[in-house]
Amino acid sequence: MSNNKKRIKHSKIKNTGILFELLTRRLTSDIISGIEDSVAQKLIERYFKNTTELGKEYVLYQALIKQRFADKDRAEDFLIEVIDAHKKLRSNEVKKSKYALIKEIKENFDLDDFFKPKIENYKLLASIYKTLQSKSLNESLNPDAIVNSKFTIIENILGQTTVQLAQEEDELISEYAKQDEDIRLLTYKILVEKFNKKYSGLITEQKRLIKEYLNNISSLNTLVSYIKGELPVVQKQLSNNIKKINDEVMKIKIGEVINQLKLMEDFKSYEDNHVLVLLESYELIKILGDKYE
Repeated sequence: MSNNKKRIKHSKIKNTGILFELLTRRLTSDIISGIEDSVAQKLIERYFKNTTELGKEYVLYQALIKQRFADKDRAEDFLIEVIDAHKKLRSNEVKKSKYALIKEIKENFDLDDFFKPKIENYKLLASIYKTLQSKSLNESLNPDAIVNSKFTIIENILGQTTVQLAQEEDELISEYAKQDEDIRLLTYKILVEKFNKKYSGLITEQKRLIKEYLNNISSLNTLVSYIKGELPVVQKQLSNNIKKINDEVMKIKIGEVINQLKLMEDFKSYEDNHVLVLLESYELIKILGDKYE
């Protein structure tokens, strides 16, 4: 028996998938705030290039997150292949790079604040971390932990293959859905750039909404409270403008937007497409204000 094996526990500060996710959120916040010299972007570019061992490990994380198979046998075979690929990485180099990255994160950010945001697929990322560490670095898990971690990964591989979005026809949402997870930082940048290109720049209300969305991912109640406070204000502004319009088509469009906003009043949480509806409502108010005031 190998009594010298370390007993592995999940560590979000060492989880490659979580580190990348949180850095991309920081980058997004920097982009929205107009910060050009983003520390988060520099760290992503330095540590997660596909030529680095840490970058290669991140690609394996994404393979387990994104890959879909219809039958369990193929899913299990795929997991084995990823584990084998992880064993071939230079583990000392991965560990060295990760420690260097964590050191720079500590130097540039408040650690509690950095790890505050909620990670939607936290359980899956933790399961990937524990499975890869246990199988590739000769570290031990108790049998229950091994089974549970592998089951979570397999369950994900057997899950849905496409991102379901309420407004797939919208250019911004479609672009967001198409992006590969291993270039997630570009997705966030595209989200802002596409909106800027389509509407000639974010206005103050839109910037404030996106900041609230990014900063309160870990506090859903705060985000819900903010959006619910904005909904009646936006509806009132649209309703006041609709009275000034003679164009029946425009009236119908504004009426549809108002109905969407009314439906959102009863929601207990908000997704990307809901935030987009509010963003576009602000833009519509701006256009109507410029035209009819």
